[in-house]
Amino acid sequence: EMCIRDRKDAAQAKEEESESDSQKTDTLVYVKKWMKTRHAIMFRLSNKIVQVDFKDKTEIILSSENKMVTYVNKKGERSNYPLATALESTNLEMSKRLKYTKEILQHMLNANQHNGGVQSVSYTHLTLPTIYSVQISVVAVSLKKKKS
Repeated sequence: EMCIRDRKDAAQAKEEESESDSQKTDTLVYVKKWMKTRHAIMFRLSNKIVQVDFKDKTEIILSSENKMVTYVNKKGERSNYPLATALESTNLEMSKRLKYTKEILQHMLNANQHNGGVQSVSYTHLTLPTIYSVQISVVAVSLKKKKS
């Protein structure tokens, strides 16, 4: 009887452990998409946050849920701005990087719309702020005529 009770306790403990593991998995944040440009690397996370790490050690973090932009300057100092007014900020370093981020995101969205949701555009030659050289991969499709 003692042995059976111990087994039940062990089984219950194991079940509780697996429940807590599945809860951890539900809240686990992961990278859904990423893209590297000449000036930065961009990550779109599973919690809808977009993080852009620039080569000069600055960062832009966009939170659509909080409607906030977080800017991390070269010294590692963080500052937050409302998403709606961030582009008009007097912080020129931040607004320049935010414009760059916005342009990359717009190109990603346009590419997704034109390619049926398939990401196939490379932005290896993007430069600050508005000069683009875009490479688009083309998928070959064969069309057959229907016989009447």
